[in-house]
This record gives sequence, structure tokens and C-alpha cells, in this order.
Amino acid sequence: MAVKKAAPPAAQSKSKKSRSRRTPPPPEEPVSAHWPAIAVWLRTETPFGLSRWQLLVFLAVMVFVAFTRFWDLGTRALHHDESMHARFAWDIYRSFDYRYNPLLHGPFQFYFTAFMFFLFGVSDAVARFGPALFGVLSVLLVYPLKPYLGRNGMVLAAILMAVSPPLLYFSRFARNDIYVVAWTMLIVLALFGWLHTRQRAYIYIGTIAVALSLATKENTYITLAIAGSFIIIRFLQEQFTPGLAARLPSHESVKSALADLWRDWRLLVAGIVAFLLVFVTFFTAFYTHPQDFASGVIKALEYWLAQQDVGRGNQPIWYYFMQVPLYELIVAVFALPALWFLARRGNLTDRFLCYWFVAAVVLYSLAGERMPWLVLHLSLPGILLVARFLGQKFAEPNGLRRHRIALTLFLLIGVYALHTGLPLAYAHGDTPRDLLVYVQTTPDVPYVVAQIEQISRRLTTDTEIVGLIDNEDSWPFAWYLRDYTKVGYIAKIGDPGEAAFVIVTASEVESAREHLSNYVPFRYRLRWWFPEHLYRELKPTFWLEFITNPTTRSNFTAWLVSRKMPRPVDAPEFRFGSQDFYFFVRGDLVHLL
Repeated sequence: MAVKKAAPPAAQSKSKKSRSRRTPPPPEEPVSAHWPAIAVWLRTETPFGLSRWQLLVFLAVMVFVAFTRFWDLGTRALHHDESMHARFAWDIYRSFDYRYNPLLHGPFQFYFTAFMFFLFGVSDAVARFGPALFGVLSVLLVYPLKPYLGRNGMVLAAILMAVSPPLLYFSRFARNDIYVVAWTMLIVLALFGWLHTRQRAYIYIGTIAVALSLATKENTYITLAIAGSFIIIRFLQEQFTPGLAARLPSHESVKSALADLWRDWRLLVAGIVAFLLVFVTFFTAFYTHPQDFASGVIKALEYWLAQQDVGRGNQPIWYYFMQVPLYELIVAVFALPALWFLARRGNLTDRFLCYWFVAAVVLYSLAGERMPWLVLHLSLPGILLVARFLGQKFAEPNGLRRHRIALTLFLLIGVYALHTGLPLAYAHGDTPRDLLVYVQTTPDVPYVVAQIEQISRRLTTDTEIVGLIDNEDSWPFAWYLRDYTKVGYIAKIGDPGEAAFVIVTASEVESAREHLSNYVPFRYRLRWWFPEHLYRELKPTFWLEFITNPTTRSNFTAWLVSRKMPRPVDAPEFRFGSQDFYFFVRGDLVHLL
């Protein structure tokens, strides 16, 4: 018979103690316990090569971009250049009447704007639909650049392009430059894509994008010069550095990429044919003027090179060194560390971004023509460069925590960009408070047009009113009065005949008065621009004066924060640039106003 051993006294007391105590209920699950699950869900990969949080941010950015580019496009009066582009596009829409003229740059924008008129009707807003659409497309095109910018870099590039004040403003402006930004994105995509994948599609994308960019604006030659010189320099480096080409992987070797393209001669020929097909189609006005084929190269280069001596705008050589910090502060702050880091440690595409940005700053600064809209061609490489750099830094282990100063600056500058860009686009885009507002048509012009329409409706049937406008004031009136077939544009005002109104530039009004004795004059502003003496007269000691002089500090800070000018822009004693005109109304018709 087995004897049951007695438990030790200590064990007995422990057993009794445990039986005497009830198991406590489980604690309530804290609310924060849900966050790890949400974090895992956000980090989950999607079929688009992005995590869920990256995809959500990118989609939110695209919704923001679409809204900001298209909303309220028709409020601001059309700029002088916009009116020319819109009027010639309207001529194409009506009668397909177009001949290439290098003065107005390439034909693409005219045909595309005419197509917008065909789809949506004719108005100021529709004249800007093309730039707005390409403003959205430019941001969307950072997505296929994801393999080269990195996933974080791609998202950051989309954010920076979305809030960039120059990209926002000129995406709502009927000029060529935002089209060129989109074509340049495609050219860069084709360059990177061929280097990394050798897929034949990239050759077609590149050649067609080059043709479309040349058919849009001549500064494409600067982009091609930058890309071409980089390829040549890299090729020579591989050719004359012993063993370098053999050590490089194929996607890092320009020599290998060129050799593969040369071996596939059918692809090379097909790419050239695709280029010529697009180029010839646009410059010959869809083959209606075949003699204009050579104009796409010869006349364009001749005119563009001649303009370098003219120096339109007459801006100082440091013009973009002022524009970039004021409107692309994120580039001004991070460009130097990005150049230092990526040029030393980056791959071939990183070094191209460095080369592209530096070359663009140098070439556009040295070019004879310096205009506000050309800053886009510095913004684009600068944004891609900075996005690539910050994307790599934030992707490091604990990158957001380790680089929290950079993250804070990124967020603060982004908020300031919105604070600058949104009022510029929607509130005061037609008043010269900003450097980007250049020879902008004043609100007086739509007001005078409304007056003419009112007289015409009361005096005749719709658009039968007779009027005279001198050539100095023909734009933008030639756009706004496009339906008025009895309005004439003449070099010098003489006998007005039965004209109901006459518009004369202020500089010629005294010689015109003798013919307009029975007319009542009203003075208005045709166009105006930022008071350039405020920066042209700056001295190297400005920063010392800014620190020591409270008035200078207060004025400059007020402008930076709220674009408040030292005096109102319409104050008679304020020396801003403007061109005025006189609106003469026949005396017996004044009561119709």
C-alpha cells in the first residue's frame, strides 16, 4: 500500500493561500492599444508600390492639386501674353488659321487651347484650362519617378510641387512654361528609365517628349544642353578612367546605355521617326504649311539667340538668387546639404539631379532674358533634388526622430508656402504686391470692357458698336473684344468718324485730343508690375540696415508675412510700374454708362 507523502508545511500554506485568493478580472484594454493595429494597417503594402499611408498622402495631394489648379480660374484678368495666346488659339478654333511665329513661342499651346475651346466653350477660364491640366499632370508624373526618387522622395516631391507658389501661380496662367515642366518630367523619366531598365518604351517617351517640348518653348534647348552635357561628361569619364566602365553596373553606366541603344538601331531609327512625326506635324500646322518645317529649328534659334542681347526684363544677374529664397524657400534651405550629400554618396541619377539644378541656376542666370515664369525651370530640379535628399534621410532607421529639425523646417516652410501661394493665386494675383506679378492686366480692363458691352447693348444689337483702339493698347483688348467686328486697331488716332469710343495710350493722349474734342475721357491703368526699385536699389549693406533700422525691418517683415507694401499700390506718390490708357466716350453716349 502506497503511502501518500505529506506536503511540506511551506507548500501547504502556499496552496491554501492561492486557493483563498480570487483571480482578478483582466484590466480594460486601453484606447492606445488600437494604434499599433492602425500603424500596421498604414504600413501595409499596396499594389501600387507604396504603403497605405504613402498612397493616402499622394491621393490627398492630387485632390488638393486638382482643386487649387482649376478653382476660380476666370476671375483674374488675362495678362498681356495670356491674351495673345488665347486670341490666336481662338483663331485656330474658328478657322484653323495659324502660322508659326517664334515671337509667341511654339505652336503646341495654341492647338491645345483651341481644343479646350472646342470642348468647353470660349472664356477666360477655359483659356487657362490647358495650363491647369498640365499643372496637375506635372505633379502626377512624380509617381513614375518613384524608383529613382525613392518612395518617400516621391511623396515629398508631390507635396513640394503641390504647395510651390510659382508652380501654383503659373499652373493658372496661360503661358508655355508649365507645359514645358510636364515635358521635362517625361524627358527625365525617359532618361532614368532607359538607364535602369532598357525598356524600348522609354525611347519613344523621350523622343516624343522632346518634340513636344520644342513645339512648346525654346528654353527646351537649355534642358537638352544640360542633359546632353551630363551624358557626354559621364561618357568621357567612363571612357578615359581605366576600368571604371567595367566596374559599374549597367544602370550606372552611360557608356553601356548608349552602346545598347546604338546596337538596337531599329529602335533608334523608330525614335527619330517618332520625333520627326510630332515635330513636323505641329510646326507645319498639321501639314497645311509644309514650308514652315525648318522654322521650328532655324527661326526659333535665331529669334531666341537674338533676344539674349535684348535682355527683356532688364533684371539683375542675381535675379533668381532673390526669387528662389522668396518663393522656393525649401530649395534655398536644403539645396546645399542635398548637393553635398548626393554628389558624394548618391548614384548616377542622384548626381544628375545635382548637375541639373546647378546648371539650371547658372544658365538661366546668365541668359539675357530673366522673367518670373522662368523660375519654374529652377523650381523643378530644385524640388526633385531636395525631395530625393530628404526622402533618404527620413527613410533611415528612426529617421524622423533623428532628423526632427529637418522635418520641422519642412513642415514650417510648407505652411509658409501655402500662406504665400494661395493669396497670390486667388486674392491679389492681379495686383503688383508680388515679384511673380509681372506686367499684369489691371482690374480696370474688364471694367472698361463691361462699359463697352453696356453701351453696345443699349446702342446697337450686341457687338455692332464702332470703336478705335491704338496699337499700344491692342492687347488684351483684342482678346476681350474679339466678337466686335467693327472695332479697329490703328497705329495713330486721327479722325474717329462715328466711333462710339476710342482708347488711347497715355503717352499719346495729347496728340489725340485735337481729334476727340467731343469725347469725354476717363483714365485707367492697362497693366502694372511690382515696384522693381525696391530690390534694384538694394545695397550689400541691406542686412545690416535690416538689423539696425526698425523701419526697414518692419516694412520687409510685413511684406514677407502678408505682402503688405510700404504704401498702397495705387497711391499717387508710390513709384510702381504701370502703363495707363484713356477711355474716350462720345459725349452723346456718356449717359449710357
